[in-house]
Amino acid sequence: NGIVKVERLHDWQLNIDQALGIQRRLQPQVNRSGQVSSPRFIAGVDISAGKVRGMAQATAIVLSYPELRLVEISLAQGELDFPYIPGLLSFRELPLILVACQKLSVTADLILVDGHGVAHPRRMGLACHLGLFLSTPTIGCAKSRLCGSHRVPGDKPGSYSEVVDKSETVGVALGTKL
Repeated sequence: NGIVKVERLHDWQLNIDQALGIQRRLQPQVNRSGQVSSPRFIAGVDISAGKVRGMAQATAIVLSYPELRLVEISLAQGELDFPYIPGLLSFRELPLILVACQKLSVTADLILVDGHGVAHPRRMGLACHLGLFLSTPTIGCAKSRLCGSHRVPGDKPGSYSEVVDKSETVGVALGTKL
Protein backbone atom coordinates (compact mmCIF):
# COMPACT_ATOMS: atom_id res chain seq x y z
CA ASN A 1 0.00 0.00 0.00
CA GLY A 2 1.06 3.55 -0.74
CA ILE A 3 1.67 6.43 1.64
CA VAL A 4 -0.19 9.14 -0.25
CA LYS A 5 -2.79 10.71 2.02
CA VAL A 6 -6.17 11.60 0.51
CA GLU A 7 -8.45 14.11 2.22
CA ARG A 8 -12.13 13.24 2.26
CA LEU A 9 -13.70 16.43 0.94
CA HIS A 10 -17.06 15.03 -0.18
CA ASP A 11 -18.89 11.94 -1.37
CA TRP A 12 -18.97 10.92 -5.03
CA GLN A 13 -22.62 9.88 -5.38
CA LEU A 14 -23.87 13.25 -6.61
CA ASN A 15 -26.22 14.85 -9.06
CA ILE A 16 -25.21 17.75 -11.31
CA ASP A 17 -26.51 20.50 -8.99
CA GLN A 18 -24.63 18.98 -6.03
CA ALA A 19 -21.43 18.77 -8.10
CA LEU A 20 -21.74 22.44 -9.08
CA GLY A 21 -22.27 23.36 -5.43
CA ILE A 22 -19.17 21.43 -4.39
CA GLN A 23 -17.07 23.27 -6.98
CA ARG A 24 -18.34 26.62 -5.69
CA ARG A 25 -17.70 25.61 -2.06
CA LEU A 26 -14.18 24.26 -2.66
CA GLN A 27 -12.94 26.92 -5.10
CA PRO A 28 -11.96 29.49 -2.43
CA GLN A 29 -9.58 26.88 -0.95
CA VAL A 30 -7.49 26.74 -4.15
CA ASN A 31 -4.10 28.35 -3.55
CA ARG A 32 -2.91 30.16 -6.68
CA SER A 33 0.39 31.47 -5.31
CA GLY A 34 2.47 29.38 -7.71
CA GLN A 35 5.02 28.60 -5.02
CA VAL A 36 6.74 25.23 -5.42
CA SER A 37 10.30 25.31 -4.19
CA SER A 38 12.84 22.63 -5.10
CA PRO A 39 10.55 19.77 -6.14
CA ARG A 40 12.20 16.35 -5.87
CA PHE A 41 9.34 14.30 -7.33
CA ILE A 42 6.88 15.31 -10.03
CA ALA A 43 3.88 13.17 -10.86
CA GLY A 44 1.67 13.07 -13.92
CA VAL A 45 -1.88 11.70 -13.90
CA ASP A 46 -4.24 10.78 -16.70
CA ILE A 47 -7.18 8.55 -17.39
CA SER A 48 -8.07 6.46 -20.42
CA ALA A 49 -11.60 5.32 -21.12
CA GLY A 50 -11.62 2.01 -22.94
CA LYS A 51 -13.97 0.67 -25.55
CA VAL A 52 -16.11 -0.99 -22.89
CA ARG A 53 -18.60 1.69 -21.95
CA GLY A 54 -18.07 3.13 -18.49
CA MET A 55 -14.75 1.38 -17.86
CA ALA A 56 -11.46 3.28 -17.56
CA GLN A 57 -7.88 3.08 -16.35
CA ALA A 58 -6.14 5.81 -14.38
CA THR A 59 -2.37 6.13 -14.28
CA ALA A 60 -0.11 8.03 -11.91
CA ILE A 61 3.56 8.26 -12.85
CA VAL A 62 6.26 9.74 -10.60
CA LEU A 63 9.55 11.08 -11.96
CA SER A 64 12.57 12.37 -10.04
CA TYR A 65 13.38 16.00 -10.72
CA PRO A 66 15.49 17.35 -12.35
CA GLU A 67 16.77 13.99 -13.68
CA LEU A 68 13.33 12.92 -14.96
CA ARG A 69 14.10 9.35 -13.94
CA LEU A 70 11.09 7.05 -13.64
CA VAL A 71 10.48 6.35 -9.95
CA GLU A 72 7.08 4.68 -9.86
CA ILE A 73 3.95 3.86 -11.87
CA SER A 74 0.54 3.13 -10.41
CA LEU A 75 -2.59 1.95 -12.22
CA ALA A 76 -6.23 1.72 -11.22
CA GLN A 77 -9.10 0.29 -13.23
CA GLY A 78 -12.77 0.75 -12.65
CA GLU A 79 -16.09 2.15 -13.73
CA LEU A 80 -16.83 5.79 -14.40
CA ASP A 81 -20.05 6.50 -12.51
CA PHE A 82 -20.60 10.17 -13.39
CA PRO A 83 -21.63 11.24 -16.91
CA TYR A 84 -19.29 13.17 -19.20
CA ILE A 85 -20.20 16.83 -18.72
CA PRO A 86 -17.74 19.58 -19.73
CA GLY A 87 -16.79 21.54 -16.61
CA LEU A 88 -17.58 18.62 -14.29
CA LEU A 89 -14.89 16.20 -15.46
CA SER A 90 -13.39 15.81 -11.98
CA PHE A 91 -16.57 14.10 -10.74
CA ARG A 92 -16.18 11.52 -13.52
CA GLU A 93 -12.42 10.94 -13.43
CA LEU A 94 -11.13 11.91 -10.00
CA PRO A 95 -12.36 8.89 -8.00
CA LEU A 96 -10.28 6.55 -10.18
CA ILE A 97 -7.29 8.92 -10.30
CA LEU A 98 -7.31 9.06 -6.49
CA VAL A 99 -7.18 5.25 -6.31
CA ALA A 100 -4.09 5.28 -8.55
CA CYS A 101 -2.49 8.03 -6.44
CA GLN A 102 -3.20 6.19 -3.17
CA LYS A 103 -1.23 3.19 -4.45
CA LEU A 104 1.94 5.27 -4.82
CA SER A 105 4.71 4.81 -2.28
CA VAL A 106 6.31 8.16 -3.18
CA THR A 107 4.58 11.47 -2.45
CA ALA A 108 4.97 13.95 -5.31
CA ASP A 109 5.86 17.59 -4.66
CA LEU A 110 3.99 18.69 -7.81
CA ILE A 111 1.40 16.96 -10.02
CA LEU A 112 0.75 17.60 -13.71
CA VAL A 113 -2.85 16.79 -14.61
CA ASP A 114 -4.38 16.07 -18.01
CA GLY A 115 -7.26 18.46 -17.37
CA HIS A 116 -8.09 22.03 -16.48
CA GLY A 117 -6.98 23.88 -13.37
CA VAL A 118 -8.15 27.45 -12.82
CA ALA A 119 -8.73 27.93 -16.57
CA HIS A 120 -12.25 26.71 -15.85
CA PRO A 121 -15.58 28.57 -15.74
CA ARG A 122 -15.76 28.16 -11.93
CA ARG A 123 -11.94 28.19 -11.46
CA MET A 124 -12.22 24.62 -10.16
CA GLY A 125 -11.10 22.13 -12.80
CA LEU A 126 -9.82 18.60 -12.33
CA ALA A 127 -6.30 19.76 -11.38
CA CYS A 128 -7.60 22.08 -8.64
CA HIS A 129 -9.90 19.38 -7.28
CA LEU A 130 -7.07 16.82 -7.18
CA GLY A 131 -4.74 19.33 -5.51
CA LEU A 132 -7.23 19.85 -2.70
CA PHE A 133 -7.79 16.11 -2.19
CA LEU A 134 -4.03 15.46 -2.00
CA SER A 135 -2.94 18.77 -0.44
CA THR A 136 -0.38 18.99 -3.25
CA PRO A 137 0.33 21.70 -5.84
CA THR A 138 -1.04 20.82 -9.28
CA ILE A 139 -0.83 22.20 -12.80
CA GLY A 140 -3.66 21.57 -15.23
CA CYS A 141 -2.59 20.82 -18.81
CA ALA A 142 -5.74 20.69 -20.92
CA LYS A 143 -5.92 20.21 -24.67
CA SER A 144 -9.00 22.38 -25.16
CA ARG A 145 -10.24 25.68 -23.76
CA LEU A 146 -13.33 25.82 -21.50
CA CYS A 147 -13.33 29.59 -20.96
CA GLY A 148 -11.54 32.77 -21.87
CA SER A 149 -9.64 33.71 -24.99
CA HIS A 150 -6.02 34.01 -26.13
CA ARG A 151 -3.91 34.98 -29.09
CA VAL A 152 -2.48 32.11 -31.11
CA PRO A 153 1.03 31.40 -29.76
CA GLY A 154 4.00 31.80 -32.10
CA ASP A 155 5.24 28.94 -34.27
CA LYS A 156 8.28 28.21 -32.11
CA PRO A 157 7.92 25.48 -29.43
CA GLY A 158 7.66 27.20 -26.05
CA SER A 159 5.83 30.22 -27.46
CA TYR A 160 2.83 31.10 -25.36
CA SER A 161 -0.07 33.48 -24.96
CA GLU A 162 -2.03 34.28 -21.81
CA VAL A 163 -5.56 32.88 -21.52
CA VAL A 164 -7.76 35.66 -20.16
CA ASP A 165 -11.30 35.21 -18.86
CA LYS A 166 -13.33 38.13 -17.48
CA SER A 167 -10.19 40.32 -17.28
CA GLU A 168 -8.37 37.63 -15.27
CA THR A 169 -5.36 35.65 -16.51
CA VAL A 170 -6.28 32.02 -15.86
CA GLY A 171 -3.56 30.20 -17.78
CA VAL A 172 -1.47 30.11 -20.92
CA ALA A 173 -1.87 28.61 -24.37
CA LEU A 174 1.46 26.92 -25.09
CA GLY A 175 2.93 26.14 -28.51
CA THR A 176 4.49 22.68 -28.34
CA LYS A 177 4.81 21.49 -31.96
CA LEU A 178 7.62 22.17 -34.42
